[in-house]
Amino acid sequence: MKRRFTVAMVCALTAAVAVSSAGAKLRKIASAESGKAADCVTRVTGAGGEFAYENPSAKSVFVAGSFNEWNSSRDALSKDKKGVWRATLPLKTGTHQYKFVVDGNWMIDPSNPQTSDDGYGGKNSLLEVVAAAQPHKLFVATRQIKTGIEFVYAGSAAKNVAVAGSFNNWSVSSHRLEKDKSGLWKAAVPLGKGKYQYKFVVDGEWKEDSSNPQNSEDGHGGKNSVIEVR
Repeated sequence: MKRRFTVAMVCALTAAVAVSSAGAKLRKIASAESGKAADCVTRVTGAGGEFAYENPSAKSVFVAGSFNEWNSSRDALSKDKKGVWRATLPLKTGTHQYKFVVDGNWMIDPSNPQTSDDGYGGKNSLLEVVAAAQPHKLFVATRQIKTGIEFVYAGSAAKNVAVAGSFNNWSVSSHRLEKDKSGLWKAAVPLGKGKYQYKFVVDGEWKEDSSNPQNSEDGHGGKNSVIEVR
């Protein structure tokens, strides 16, 4: 039986535009729920698909998918010192469906928001290889760096992008992102250890980070993205 799995990952953006303090309060949340550093994500590299799954207590982790005939015991992941399981597999150009098999239990990739119905009432994760010989991330993701967090927003058509969150009193102007030659908006923000809630402000519109699956209720019927610096 084919079982499929989804990764995640994932980000949204912010634009620097004057917003009333009342509007900002509508997007605040008092306390952050679970967050996860974005350095543990399944992605496409020059060597193929790099599968990553964080679970220090797991005894065994395998990846099964359309690329290995859904074999649940052939492609094992290895655990590093941080409790992250990893395996790099050569993959052809195209879209591949997969699931992780953790201690015998089939599950989608929690770091990958891309999924597809598995035909049995569940989901498979999806990994797209655009060019097998060319390094290419599965999706642009906000991630932890040595100095804090690098916020990333993919939206080349945007004119202004900023990030507002619990770390800057939800200011829409203090942390603006800059667009690089590839059309990605980026900003490195120095942050200490802890969990932070945030949203992107894109041309005046508040948005979640679509590359980051970790979120929390904002108290007004919406969601804030959540990231943790470890």
